[in-house]
Amino acid sequence: MKLLKNISYLLFIALFLSSCDSDDDSVSGSLVGQWNWVSTTTTVTDDDDGSVSEQTSVPTEDNNWTLTFNDNNTFTQIICCYDDDDDGYNDDYEQNGGTWFAESGMLTMSADGDDTSFELDYVLSNESNTLTMTQYVDAFNEDDDGNWSNSAVVVIILNRSE
Repeated sequence: MKLLKNISYLLFIALFLSSCDSDDDSVSGSLVGQWNWVSTTTTVTDDDDGSVSEQTSVPTEDNNWTLTFNDNNTFTQIICCYDDDDDGYNDDYEQNGGTWFAESGMLTMSADGDDTSFELDYVLSNESNTLTMTQYVDAFNEDDDGNWSNSAVVVIILNRSE
């Protein structure tokens, strides 16, 4: 009887554990595909007084961004819209690209024609349909004398395009 009771407990525990959802945050899903910008939150810490300020930007009709990661480790981005020709309409856009590499939650991106690259921590969530990228910036603001100061954390959220 005791053996049957122990087996029942083990079966119950096994069923309970197998029915629990696993952690939804992952870096194992694929970045390949088109991503639409949801928001960018920039948190700046002032080097002088330690004060913290935060600003969040979201897409609008005149301000949006699409990022596409290709399976050959290239990316393209379209940043829309701004008034480049001073005609009074925010109808111009910029398209550029580069290369990317992702490993262990770290995304490295290099723009075409630029010798620099930047690294972002990234997490895929919501069944790999939401991409959260975080960049830590040691020197964020440039003053009138060309000196850089302050630090920032930039969090960018994108959703996979359907």
